Amino acid sequence: MSITVKEKEHWKERIAQKIERAITELLEKSDPRYMEQVSLQAREKAIEALGGTQLLSDLNALSEQEDAVQKEIENTQQKLADLAKRAGIKAVARYYGSRDNIETWEKAVATRQAISERELLSKDALGQQVLKLRGEQEALLDTVWLSTSPLQIRELWKNVTELVSGELPELQKKVLSTSPPSGHAKGTSDQSGSRD
Repeated sequence: MSITVKEKEHWKERIAQKIERAITELLEKSDPRYMEQVSLQAREKAIEALGGTQLLSDLNALSEQEDAVQKEIENTQQKLADLAKRAGIKAVARYYGSRDNIETWEKAVATRQAISERELLSKDALGQQVLKLRGEQEALLDTVWLSTSPLQIRELWKNVTELVSGELPELQKKVLSTSPPSGHAKGTSDQSGSRD
């Protein structure tokens, strides 16, 4: 019996949620602040790897100065506005410009932070468990498709994966160790479950 693409997507999502819960429970039992700490360390490493440590420090100092100057400007502007109001003039709304450069920087930090986070997670047992579960989660769509695929596709997938990455995720190993669904053992395929 074949399952439809929609059903495969449903099961992928359900299994992904189950894995996410497993990650959450694992972290809650072992160290509830673990991912927060890894994330902070990864951000620091990302900023350092991008060469932004000193510039970010300078920017923070300038921001503090800017805040102080901005308060002085606003106080002076308020005094001027008060004078204008006494003369019968209505206040005008102000608009601030965008912060595209900072957004670009934050995007670069987030990208590098993800790399640093994976590196940090790989250094201890708890992090390795999190990475393993995340790997299973990322491979879920392929795993669900493999579970309903004919033998030839399963063998091809196994061979290609071993060639390019060397290691199949645990769930895929288990799926590949079971018999293909009936009707798929000899490579026959029901078109209702095709990806097209």
